[in-house]
Amino acid sequence: MSPLHRLIPLLVLTVPISIHGQAPVVPGSASQGAGTASPLKHEFAGQSPWFSGVFGGHGYVLLKLPTTWAKAELFAQVNFNAHLVVVNSPQEHFFLYSTFCGTLADSRDLWIGMTDRFVEGNWKWVTGEPITYTSWGPFEPNNYSGFTPAGEDFAQFMGPGSYVPSTWNDMSPWDTIYQQPIHGVIELPLAPASVPNPISLTTGGMHVLPIVAPAELAGHEYLVIGSVSGTRPGLDLGGVHLPLNLDAYTLATLSNPDDGLIRAGRGQLDQLGEALAAFQVPPGLPANLVGLQVHHCAVVHSQGQIEYVTVPLTATLMP
Repeated sequence: MSPLHRLIPLLVLTVPISIHGQAPVVPGSASQGAGTASPLKHEFAGQSPWFSGVFGGHGYVLLKLPTTWAKAELFAQVNFNAHLVVVNSPQEHFFLYSTFCGTLADSRDLWIGMTDRFVEGNWKWVTGEPITYTSWGPFEPNNYSGFTPAGEDFAQFMGPGSYVPSTWNDMSPWDTIYQQPIHGVIELPLAPASVPNPISLTTGGMHVLPIVAPAELAGHEYLVIGSVSGTRPGLDLGGVHLPLNLDAYTLATLSNPDDGLIRAGRGQLDQLGEALAAFQVPPGLPANLVGLQVHHCAVVHSQGQIEYVTVPLTATLMP
């Protein structure tokens, strides 16, 4: 059992539980306190959109700095209510290569929104939409572990300077093999999404939860916690702000993190201080859940002490 479970009695005594989706009122609670560093200061330091293009009714934004897959996907969700790009046709593939990959002299590789982190070999788009097109290079994906023992779980679009330009490769969270800079590309519908991360109750779906903490916390344990009653005012715990309102779902994620709704809901951060979890919605849930917003963040902890809390991410249940 995670040492973080020692917090459950404290949480129950501190905040009234909201069973029916109403945000609890916490006397004396405040937003992120002056003594608590915002996660955004670490995760997005120096990062910004660089340049963009339009194709097929969607906009595309290249991130300025090379980064990890998890940081790029997190940046997309928090700043744009969007995701890393989903490539659906050879025409879209060529657009991305010609617009964002540069030339042989200034080649850059791209992160695209595909991963098999949860089931090896079962590649999924982060949006949950079906895979209609791929452009894997020769013998790829191969999950090669010669340089990275954890294997390769993220799709990399290779630029002119890579060994097979204009094809895809499976890669570890960071290119530790060829030291080729990898930039995230975010795909944006020209009409902004009305709700964050919609998931159909009819078909089910998945909301990917990138977990990004400071690198010095590499190897530390994390636990994903949820709420269906909002992120404000949240809860202050000994100088650390938990951006979730406590309710029955919060206690469920604390008590049983492996109940099937959250994939990789607890584990250890990798050598970069990162991990990937997901909120998994099975098909056929009751229609009275339509419109419910489900919020998650990860708590990084050691010996019962909270060391870091990630920015909350939200999914919306739709028909």
